[in-house]
Amino acid sequence: MGFVGHYLGLGNYKVIGELDQYPFPDVVINVERYSDDEVLSVLVQRVKQLNIDKKDHQFKIHIVVMTKDDAKSVCESLSAQNISNLCLTSDSLQSEKEDTMLAWEERTEQCMVSTIVDGIDNGHVEDVFVYRASYSLVRLVQTLGRIRPGQQSFDHATLHILHTGYDPSSRSGDIERQLNDIKVRHMVPPTTYDNTIKNFYLDLFNIYGYQNFVNNSDICYRQLLFTHCGISSNVCRMCTNCRKNHAMSDAAIQARAAQDLIVSNKEYVREQLTKMKEQCAVCKSSTCDGTIAVCLKRESRHYCYSCHAYSCGDNFHRNCKAGKTVTDGQSCPFCFLALDKDIPESSTRDEHRKGHCIFKDRIKRVLLRFWRFTV
Repeated sequence: MGFVGHYLGLGNYKVIGELDQYPFPDVVINVERYSDDEVLSVLVQRVKQLNIDKKDHQFKIHIVVMTKDDAKSVCESLSAQNISNLCLTSDSLQSEKEDTMLAWEERTEQCMVSTIVDGIDNGHVEDVFVYRASYSLVRLVQTLGRIRPGQQSFDHATLHILHTGYDPSSRSGDIERQLNDIKVRHMVPPTTYDNTIKNFYLDLFNIYGYQNFVNNSDICYRQLLFTHCGISSNVCRMCTNCRKNHAMSDAAIQARAAQDLIVSNKEYVREQLTKMKEQCAVCKSSTCDGTIAVCLKRESRHYCYSCHAYSCGDNFHRNCKAGKTVTDGQSCPFCFLALDKDIPESSTRDEHRKGHCIFKDRIKRVLLRFWRFTV
């Protein structure tokens, strides 16, 4: 079916631009399966995690949904987590669509939630989510295209398909009418057999083709997607199936993910250290050093301010050994923060003297609170 690529404007057909060959998008295609009950919370948590993982640069997210109700529930859930978003559905008036699309290009909202996929562009989009399903492979190709060529890199661009098995069979319509429409629009050569046209329709324009695509468990997803479009390609080695079938690629991806997590955790700790100089991490008060009775909620006469231990007896810890730990100058004996010039957020040795450690009480207060909620 060489006419498939012609219809979609792919390959060396001079339909869109003057492409001599189709530049395959270097976008990771992940297919994950969830129930309808859990997919919304998975989506919101994934968006929140992306904000943590990619906080060092500007990026945007496009979420393509199946129904207007889906759009409403996704937008409400994102807003509840203070994630800015725009919404675009078929209910929107033409003027509203134009205003929303312009806002998506020019404003700072991070997420676009839409039932519409074609023509909604923003050069900062790095992640696209397919929520529950897609109506067809053509729609999936258009969805992938929301990640514009300048962002199509395996390092940061991903098409996340959160598949639930949703099947809007009532929306399939009359197949015979659809086939006649294909003929009238000259989407196929006039000599094409009816059975070939039917396969063309089911494969590219019906949810049947999409379901066959996501249920494939062996072939590279990117290669399979464009094979359906009449364009041959090599395996991407980055999609869900490629990682499963190529152990070395999967191991490299997992190693990179683990390293990214380590870096992310270190940055988070440094941020908290900076904040802890200004306020108590538990009660958020700038006047609390970690020992204020209101924050501790304990009687001071039964409380050791050196090690934060607690006892029912009087004179408890009169000779507390806190701060006498030998650390060979590598960390503070009072709060145990590493004294390293590569971690300037932990302050200098002069700021960790006995009786002057700015972190001791606040850090121990955090640990005490954590202990209370985990024992």
